[in-house]
Amino acid sequence: MTDVQLASQVLADGFQHRIDHAIIVSGDSDLVPPVRVIKKEQLPVHVTVAFPPGRRSTDLAHASDDEIQIWQRTLERCQLPDVVRTRDGIKLERPAHWKVLKK
Repeated sequence: MTDVQLASQVLADGFQHRIDHAIIVSGDSDLVPPVRVIKKEQLPVHVTVAFPPGRRSTDLAHASDDEIQIWQRTLERCQLPDVVRTRDGIKLERPAHWKVLKK
């Protein structure tokens, strides 16, 4: 349902003029139809698709205005430390299943 929710929201936001630029992080060609609707209806929305590591859809790239590739090393550099303490001293730990993104 995530793709359907994303598609619905980007279309609703575009038609209601709440956005002027959408950055879609996906490598799934299921998102081509909403991007095509944005272009067909000439909505004033610039669409950039950001492909996750190891993912790319030629159809989605062609439907969008721009594309970028998110590299694995970029994700690794953007990770917070395994443990972060809030100002109140609360200890927040990175979930174990997220640690595979960090080398």
